[in-house]
Parts: sequence; structure tokens; C-alpha cells
Amino acid sequence: MNLLAWHARKRELLDAWGDARRILLVRLDSLGDVILTTPAIHAIRESQPAARLTLLASSVGAQAGRLDPDLDDVIVYDSPMSDAWLELPQAPERELELVAALRQGEYDGAIIFTSYHQSPLPAAMLCYLAGIPLRLGATDDGAGSLLTTRHHWPPGLYHEVERALPAASTPSACSSWCTPAARCQPVPTPGSGSPPWLTCSSSVSAPR
Repeated sequence: MNLLAWHARKRELLDAWGDARRILLVRLDSLGDVILTTPAIHAIRESQPAARLTLLASSVGAQAGRLDPDLDDVIVYDSPMSDAWLELPQAPERELELVAALRQGEYDGAIIFTSYHQSPLPAAMLCYLAGIPLRLGATDDGAGSLLTTRHHWPPGLYHEVERALPAASTPSACSSWCTPAARCQPVPTPGSGSPPWLTCSSSVSAPR
């Protein structure tokens, strides 16, 4: 394939996101990571309101996913990739069963969210095996055709919310929300009659 044909194929795959009606959103780490992904999930919901959005998350992350009104469904999957404490037994049947379940879902595309130190490629392989034709993730590693759309991080450090937003960008979404103004909306402050807010994070989900 020559360079012009390669660019045309990449453009064709990118444009196909506009017609995606069953989208799998993948966030396989912990509860807080799923919470930090909710602005991106909401942006996808606003840009593609007719799509059915399903979250694939860990058993812990799924707790947050079930509370998100932008999601239509949640699938639980505890991945070895997120098993920092080495607790999961080696059981390939778990992944084979997941691939079969995802294949039954007949998803048009999968958007894989990861943190700065994670790779989307293991999840992309599962989606590839499940026959999901569009697969979007962010990595600078060689992905071949495991990712049909690959996002490259610009230099610098980013809040996890900002990292998730561009990774979820599709042609129909980019024009409406993939801008600094759309990504940095202030959090409303409580009114004078509201009870005080308390935010507490007492532990981490991985050894440090």
C-alpha cells in the first residue's frame, strides 16, 4: 500500500466513527480512574446521542460506572493488566469468555482509556479478537492495526481528565468539545445554604 492509499484508509476508518451506534468504552483500572473518565464519557454522549454506550471496567471501577447516567450498560472484567497486587489467578478462560461476550455485543467501535503509564494494546487485542472494527487508543508504541485510530500525547504532563478527553475524540466529537474551553469547565461551588463538601481519598489501588 502506498502512502496516499494509507492516508485514505486512515481517513476512512476515522470517518466511520460518525456512524458508530454501539460503542464500547474501556477503562480497566480503578474506581477513581473511571470517575476521571466521566467527562469524556459525557462528551461522547453529547456528540453521539443516538449511540449505545457500554463501559468495560474492573469490578471496582464498575461501581462508579453504574452511577453514570450517560452509560447504557456496564460489563465487569478484572484484567491482569490492572492486577498490581498479583491476586488474579492465571486463567485464560476469563479472557476467552470476555471475547465471546464482546462478540455477542456487536460493537461498532471501542475507545480505550488509559493512564500515562499504561498501554491500550492488551485491551485493543481483546477488542480485535471480538471483531470490533474500530479501535481507538493513545500510545506512542507501535500498534500496527490493533488500533485503527491512534492518538499521540503531546509533550508535557496532563491531568487525567484532560488525558481522557482527546483519547475519546472522534470526528463528530472533536468540533464540539475537544477544545481547552470545553475541557476546563469550573466546578460549581455550593450555595450559602448548602452543607459543606468533603472529599476524601484514604488509599491507593496499587503499590507505590
